[in-house]
Amino acid sequence: MRALGKRTAFMMQIVKKRFEKLRPKLKKTASFLFNWHFMLCFGLGWMITNGWSYLCFAFGTIWHIDWLRRVATAYLALLWLPFTPEKIITAAIAILLLKAIFPNDTRTLAVLHELRLKAHKAFQEYRERRRAKKRGARMDQAAGDAPSPGQEPPLPRADGTPKSQDPNGQP
Repeated sequence: MRALGKRTAFMMQIVKKRFEKLRPKLKKTASFLFNWHFMLCFGLGWMITNGWSYLCFAFGTIWHIDWLRRVATAYLALLWLPFTPEKIITAAIAILLLKAIFPNDTRTLAVLHELRLKAHKAFQEYRERRRAKKRGARMDQAAGDAPSPGQEPPLPRADGTPKSQDPNGQP
């Protein structure tokens, strides 16, 4: 029983250390997301992308407007499909509205600018890794069947040409 207590205390210390590292990031994210400027813009963006369909469905049902209810139902069915990018579009609209309605909100816009720079840096690093990987693949392909240091050369084919050459004499 005592070992379980020590193990639990140890795990709690680990969780506490990780939370302390994560705490500033959580605080910054929460202050950005729960800023009333951003929440207002996100609500407007949600009304543009999704909210109208919920309202149309409610009004079509209450006032027995069949075509309005059907249009809203069709759009809502599309929203609930797994591949629908509506949340990404809603966030993009919210950011555009934030920049348009509150251009003097420097704190929120600074957080957005910082996020943009981080995303740009991550994309550049990804692109460089991918280019390096392609260069490495091309180098391996260009080397073909050439032996690396310490290996024996490839055996010739039955017609006498080396494996690295095409039977027609082309590399």
